[in-house]
Amino acid sequence: SIYPNPASKSREISLEIKGLDASSPVQYEIVDMRGLTVKRGVGTADETGSIKATIDFSNGSPGMYILKSPGGQFKFVVE
Repeated sequence: SIYPNPASKSREISLEIKGLDASSPVQYEIVDMRGLTVKRGVGTADETGSIKATIDFSNGSPGMYILKSPGGQFKFVVE
């Protein structure tokens, strides 16, 4: 899940991805609707198979984005 959604461009975006292999590195990326990668990140899943992260999106332009990760794809809007 991603919150807040919609997000303000001056705010950080928090994400939680579940259903991952415990203690494994997790790569995620945020792409815009043109398919261009605007952010990438790596985290480690905890013992429950979840990852929580906060992403600074203050340089992002308003629009719709997709977070891609091994746990799935999540759409969100930046206003």
